[in-house]
Amino acid sequence: MKKPYETIRIEPISMGWGTGLNLGGALGASAHGGVVDISKGIGDFSIVCGLRGGCTASAAGVTGTAANYVDFAVYESTAATHAGSAISGATLRLGCATAGKGRGLLDAIFTFSSKHTTAETLTINGIVYHAPTTSADGSVAATKFAGIFNGLTTVQAKIPHYKAHTSTLGLWAGTSGKVYLAADDDQATGLTILMSAAGSSGIPFGFTKLQGVIDINAHALSSNTPKFLNVVNSTFNGATGVMYSFLVRRGEPTPSKVVQLNT
Repeated sequence: MKKPYETIRIEPISMGWGTGLNLGGALGASAHGGVVDISKGIGDFSIVCGLRGGCTASAAGVTGTAANYVDFAVYESTAATHAGSAISGATLRLGCATAGKGRGLLDAIFTFSSKHTTAETLTINGIVYHAPTTSADGSVAATKFAGIFNGLTTVQAKIPHYKAHTSTLGLWAGTSGKVYLAADDDQATGLTILMSAAGSSGIPFGFTKLQGVIDINAHALSSNTPKFLNVVNSTFNGATGVMYSFLVRRGEPTPSKVVQLNT
């Protein structure tokens, strides 16, 4: 039986800084990082992908402008086909896939204005939120929505594992009309935010910290050896940022594993 420290292993695959794409590389010949040799078998595994910076408030695509996102694709290559090929289905899109729709956010900042209407909605992690009444200005709307996000109403549920922050005057970080939404426990799994209209007056910003996971089953890989993994950023719409990927070896044999219980 494997020891606990042998069961899970995390290895960096790529990390790049800039405005261009990380197009991967043949057997590690990449300016943004190398590849991981998995020739001896790997079982089921996961790829953690993320972005820091890159999707700025002015270009986040949440105000009806162009979408702003980054695509990750996991490639496998061998000595015979060193250019590599994408593993079917092993792709992930983080940020705003289309204007007004974002996913993979670790936190978010909302800007509200007096024009926010009761018809406009914000769907956060599957829960639909809306203002029960119109507001006199953005500060009033921010205060109202902070309470709604925190479940201080009988008709709309709190966002699980997240807390909204603003003052009683609708101020956050010295600016009016702002609500900061961040995790309030260690069970938070990220934010998916959908606006009812890309140009509505309740706008989520802060698409600067994105993260997601691609789970891959061993049977999805080819039988060719030797075998290497790499991660390619096939599409990048945004400003300068850091894109990264890590391999997480689970250490579990296929199709099952010995369960370790800690009491």
